[in-house]
Amino acid sequence: MQQGKFCIDCKHIKKRSVLDRFFGAKIEFSKCAHPDIEKRHPVTGKSDFVYCSVAREFNSYNCGKDGKLFEAKV
Repeated sequence: MQQGKFCIDCKHIKKRSVLDRFFGAKIEFSKCAHPDIEKRHPVTGKSDFVYCSVAREFNSYNCGKDGKLFEAKV
């Protein structure tokens, strides 16, 4: 089993599933719900979370490639 900080194992993941109409496959569009990453939508004022892949790819979102905001699910 591979060890590491994977978003799927983090307590801050907010999973959303959609059906891909072209391939019929289930695709996950997971977002990070960590309070340090949460943004407010400029029009509605509602919480707007970034995709986990974006939060991990770009260090401007605090988590970055090292998974600094990762907290394991309990």
